[in-house]
Amino acid sequence: MLDYSSSPMKIAVVILSLFCLSFLVKQRDWILRFDGKQLNPKNIIKEVKKNPQASDVSLTNGTIDFIPEELLDLRSLRDLLIGNIQFGSPEKLNGCLCTIKHLTKLHITNSNITELNLADSCEVIYLRELTLVNLQLTQLKIRPWNPSIKRVTIFNTSLDALPEKFETIDHIESLTIGMNKNMDLANELRKLTSQKKIKIIALSYSELNEFPAELFSLKTLEEIQLHGNDLLAFDQRLKQLPNLKKLKLSQNKTTLSEAVKAEFKSELPNCEITF
Repeated sequence: MLDYSSSPMKIAVVILSLFCLSFLVKQRDWILRFDGKQLNPKNIIKEVKKNPQASDVSLTNGTIDFIPEELLDLRSLRDLLIGNIQFGSPEKLNGCLCTIKHLTKLHITNSNITELNLADSCEVIYLRELTLVNLQLTQLKIRPWNPSIKRVTIFNTSLDALPEKFETIDHIESLTIGMNKNMDLANELRKLTSQKKIKIIALSYSELNEFPAELFSLKTLEEIQLHGNDLLAFDQRLKQLPNLKKLKLSQNKTTLSEAVKAEFKSELPNCEITF
């Protein structure tokens, strides 16, 4: 899980760097990276033909009209990173992505897409990890019954709600929904009451001045990230979370007094707290 303690402007860069780094530790034949001038379709098709077993693909830093079918047809494609890409026809991206049958990880940052539909007539049914950061995204659909999806990040988007029927999902392990200014956070958190496996939740940069009451019903939580908010005091209800191991409160707008910090530490002796 990415630590959202850095400033919002740096987060997309950090995400992009981390995922690109993860590609480097894999065997060369498994990865395809296209950056800047390498993004032209002819070059992509040529490299795909040379590496038909590629499982990880990154498209970064440039403009492209469409994603070539040859890339989408890679039988082993599992991990797709789209970072700082402007599409000539962003509305066509849904149709492209939905043909990647075995896709398990999808990461999109700093792109000009406004809608993402991974549900209706979509062949992506094994998606485990979805990361959406710094997007003017206004509509998002995912398959609520997909038992594979474990990690969802929706950070700094224009969405006003979590995907439809999100409350029916009971197998999310990690959820980030920070800095979505159009969301009623309390209302969206109520949709998580059915979660039985959630371990990590990040609500960074969400203009919170108190701990959301909805958190305390999530007894499986092990880590809470609340960077960049404006929390003022300890909340006794934190002791109702028996599995809580990490609490991250750095970049708080109001500097917490030493007395308040001491209270956090004394009341939660088995929890690692970052101020």
